Amino acid sequence: ADAAAAANLWRGGGIALLMLGLAVSVLAWWVRKRVTRPLNTAVAGMQAAERDGDLNYRMAIEGRDELAHLGNGFNSFMDKVQGLVRQVAESARSVGESAEEVARIGEETRQGLGRQASETEQVATAMNEMTATVDEVARNASSAADAATSADGEVRSGDQVVGRTVDSIQ
Repeated sequence: ADAAAAANLWRGGGIALLMLGLAVSVLAWWVRKRVTRPLNTAVAGMQAAERDGDLNYRMAIEGRDELAHLGNGFNSFMDKVQGLVRQVAESARSVGESAEEVARIGEETRQGLGRQASETEQVATAMNEMTATVDEVARNASSAADAATSADGEVRSGDQVVGRTVDSIQ
């Protein structure tokens, strides 16, 4: 009877151990399906988004557990990052356009200053020429005045000679 009881105990223990092994296997399968696989998928997706710089990647959400919350958080984060990158790209484009405009205005200013310097030089040359011409006109006017004074003296002298000649003829 002892042998039969021991055999029953071993058989019962073996069956219990087999049932426990089966339960652990089912639990492991369930954990793998419900936890590990979604976590691995999430990690792989995050790594792909990081590696490729793909801001369009979004995680597929199934259920309402912690992993679904993780997926929702990741998707919200990606939406915000994508929006920030769009804003930065728009700002960079705007800054680029502004820089081009500043460069264009700078070039126009440089050309305008070149024209102004050239025109100022032309005005200075013209003023020097006018000064020389005024000096020459003044010299000529002075010479003309001297000549007129001399001619006036000659005319008076000639008038006196004519007057004496007329007086001596009479």
